[in-house]
Amino acid sequence: ALLQVHPPALTPPQRPIKLETGLYVCGDHRDTHSVHGAMVSGRRTAEVIVKDLR
Repeated sequence: ALLQVHPPALTPPQRPIKLETGLYVCGDHRDTHSVHGAMVSGRRTAEVIVKDLR
């Protein structure tokens, strides 16, 4: 018999990408440790930079 237990939904540990004025960091170490996490982090960083430039 298998238990019908499902793990709780986990949100990625989204670490800050803007460290100080003009200094941004992205990569899988800022999101989930995977290629997907690196891409998500890059997208988040780009969005913050565009917002800051406006």
